[in-house]
Amino acid sequence: MLRTVTEDLCQPCPRKPHDLTSNLVNSPDPFHLTMARHQALAILSLLSGEARGVCNDRILLDWLRDWGMGAEREKLHALLENLERDGALILARHADVIVIRLTERGDDLTKGYARSEHVLRPLPGGPYESLRKEPT
Repeated sequence: MLRTVTEDLCQPCPRKPHDLTSNLVNSPDPFHLTMARHQALAILSLLSGEARGVCNDRILLDWLRDWGMGAEREKLHALLENLERDGALILARHADVIVIRLTERGDDLTKGYARSEHVLRPLPGGPYESLRKEPT
């Protein structure tokens, strides 16, 4: 028997129903990924401008909380380590404080000249652009 294309499209799918949670077992929470990318851009922008290239993790932790992007210390350290692997930062540990230095690549990320999966792509006039300006 010859069937038309329309008849084939109207037939129920023979596959099992898709379990939407099966793919999310090992996937990070989308909200936390978005938050981390915003935090990364904000940190790099701060270092590029007001902080003049250097800051420490304790100040960044308080500063992120003031900006409504609060982070746990362990999550901040994981974010900083990702940025270091990307070549955006240099981390130096002194006792129980981490000193963070911005690299040229990190500065390029804040301007949109480079890209990283860990950093939100900056938009002209975006929320973190004002942080890149050095204080007068």
